[in-house]
Amino acid sequence: MKKILVWGLLAVLGIACYDDLGNYDYNDINDMVLEMPRSVSVTIPKKDSVLVEVKAAVTQLDRKDNANLTYLWKKNLSGVTWTECGTDSVCRIWVYPKNSGQITLRLAVTDTVQNIVTFGETVVNLVAAFNRCWFVLQNIGENAVLGCIDGDGSSRVAVQDIYAQETGGRLQGKPLFLSINNLHLKNAMQQGSEETLLGIFTEGGKNYMLDGATLEERYAYNRMLLYKKLNNDTHYAPMYAEGDKRGECIIDDGVFWFAKPDGFSVYYPVKAADGDYYAERASLAYDVSPEGINIIYDSRNKRFLSYYNADIGGNNYNTNRYIASGMEDLYDIDGSLNEQKLETIGEQAGYPNKFDPNNIGDKDVIYIGATTSRDVPKIMAIASQGSSLYIYEISPEMIQGKKGTICSGYWELTPETGLVEGKLPVATSAYFDRMFYYAVGNKIYRADLTRSTPRSYEIYAHPDPSVRITRLKFRSQREDRWDISGGDEVEAIPYDFVSYLGGVAEYPDGNCSMLEMKLTAAGEIDKEEGTKDLMVYEFKGFKNVVDFVYAFK
Repeated sequence: MKKILVWGLLAVLGIACYDDLGNYDYNDINDMVLEMPRSVSVTIPKKDSVLVEVKAAVTQLDRKDNANLTYLWKKNLSGVTWTECGTDSVCRIWVYPKNSGQITLRLAVTDTVQNIVTFGETVVNLVAAFNRCWFVLQNIGENAVLGCIDGDGSSRVAVQDIYAQETGGRLQGKPLFLSINNLHLKNAMQQGSEETLLGIFTEGGKNYMLDGATLEERYAYNRMLLYKKLNNDTHYAPMYAEGDKRGECIIDDGVFWFAKPDGFSVYYPVKAADGDYYAERASLAYDVSPEGINIIYDSRNKRFLSYYNADIGGNNYNTNRYIASGMEDLYDIDGSLNEQKLETIGEQAGYPNKFDPNNIGDKDVIYIGATTSRDVPKIMAIASQGSSLYIYEISPEMIQGKKGTICSGYWELTPETGLVEGKLPVATSAYFDRMFYYAVGNKIYRADLTRSTPRSYEIYAHPDPSVRITRLKFRSQREDRWDISGGDEVEAIPYDFVSYLGGVAEYPDGNCSMLEMKLTAAGEIDKEEGTKDLMVYEFKGFKNVVDFVYAFK
């Protein structure tokens, strides 16, 4: 309406003289606001087809009902030809195994009374199987079973045993945990050669490192920890694993192992510079340097250690390539090729630490992960003792020499109800500034450390009070991806993997469901475009869930 008035004024100013007859007819212009998603993602089915629904919501300035509106949807698969595909506010299209790439949908909404047309566009991204997928590890009959929830949105379906469905086999061993490396390099010399590695770790059985796209075995665990194999050590006790474009780490029986990001996963055990240690947890720091830093918790000495391996380039590339192809005699058994050690964390002159990283006392560190403070990458460690939580913030940039406080934050927090020592589900993400999330009973809380006194806020309560939320994890702590298609208007739109919080809801009978919720930067549950419904999804169909991870490309 404002635009029309401006053009009318310009027309008047452009006339030198005229006769004012005093007769005017004014018609209100019906403003329409069209809300629809910019993009949606759909997993390409391996067989049959899948129905995709895209909803559009229209609000009008002059009307409460939409009886005056008509809708016309068109779709484009080839980039050239547009075909009609709907005449309702909801567009329904089918996706088939042969489809790939993306489908562009255009909507024209017409006010038939005033003959005004409003346009909108949505891009349907077609995603390969397991490209955006929660993998879920379950304990069924003391044996590991791998399930999944593949794709995006509320229409996803839980598959309890995707490993058996895809491979025809069964996993061996009592489940311990999962790991995911969405940035493992197939070829360190070729940019953009990332693949997903999915780790399944068990007790008394086999440990698996699988191709995340096919679930076929990629590496044997005893080849990855070749030092053990060459020393006839058959005792494997995996405790933790993580990896990204800066390297890979495994903790096995308290020993920290590291592999360079060259695509071959040849691990070497790492020694501590000052003697003995027993690693329990670790976290990779992000966006600090090309190499990154690992922060490790040594439970034997109640301290934090750091590991920095500057040699992530081509050194020993060919040697590791030959080892991976079977030439195991080239493995550096005496460790001279892995001279970097676990180092104690010190203090910079003039920047006193907020806590002593070399002695945190008799506490149980239950979590280490990524966070930020004023957009600066940090590592957050959380310990429990009795009914209280103790939060430690470490600044990897300062460990590498940037001026500032290395141990930059310390807080104590006592949750209001129900804290079970050592069993608290906790999650962090670099998307949030000095926040973490935890669950007690059927509720999820956000802990805000930006205030002078830390505070907790309830953000979600499962509608069934008998449910216990037993696990929390973000799709990604620190790595995101962007949609750079955007139809005709090319724009980088983040997928916001770092803002999607997943959880496990366990019912009294052992049956479990996966929860997923999209959070805002303020830590509240986001709302769907158009409908304004809370973005909380629940997927039933699992049992005795032990762990879960998210795969993406």
